Amino acid sequence: MLTGVLAGLALLLIGIGIGAGGGNDEVAAPTVADTSSPATPDESSSEPAPSPTKTSAAPPKEPAEPKSLKYSGRGDKVLKISKPADGANLIKLTHEGDSNFIVDQLDSDLDETENLVNEIGKYRGTTILDVAEEEETKRLRIQADGKWTIVLSDLTTAREMDNSASGRGDDVLIYRGGAGVAKLTHNGESNFIVEFYNEDGSENLVNEIGKYSGESVIGSGPGFLQLHADGKWTVKVE
Repeated sequence: MLTGVLAGLALLLIGIGIGAGGGNDEVAAPTVADTSSPATPDESSSEPAPSPTKTSAAPPKEPAEPKSLKYSGRGDKVLKISKPADGANLIKLTHEGDSNFIVDQLDSDLDETENLVNEIGKYRGTTILDVAEEEETKRLRIQADGKWTIVLSDLTTAREMDNSASGRGDDVLIYRGGAGVAKLTHNGESNFIVEFYNEDGSENLVNEIGKYSGESVIGSGPGFLQLHADGKWTVKVE
């Protein structure tokens, strides 16, 4: 089944925003018509001197910066949201409490479609909202005992990796390399799940609990790596 991340992949493929290849192309300067005074006509000529032609050549517009929307609060909340982009979005979440921090996607009927976060205590992470094509989140059900923040942005604003990356906790990466062997490590105590999305679909690279060190085959980019982790992790593609 096609996933909601395909819209973001399409932007990466054609080079919109942060896409490869098209972002640094030079734009030719607009041509400005000569509006100086016309030359004095020959006195023997019966033709009137032509009037200068005025044109308005506006410079090309710069690509719009991807929008982001930020929400903040404290404690339990059923939060009505808007999405800055159609389809899948990047969602960054933080929590400053000591107890449960649970965030679920809710559709227009207030039915749960996906659990985004289920942690205890302080939390800081990034994941994908509406990863599946049929999902269209209207509200987020938040269970928390402390302050929280949520930032929604275009999926293509995720951080990019070359052939390696490292981090801690949940994260989303843009991968543009070719197919290869992905070496992955994790030093946490809970779930370590890595999903890869490209134009061919999605593939699970790792689904383990606790410390992990292993290899998996990754398809060619551009694509997105979605990592669920509670500890430090590394990814290296060879």
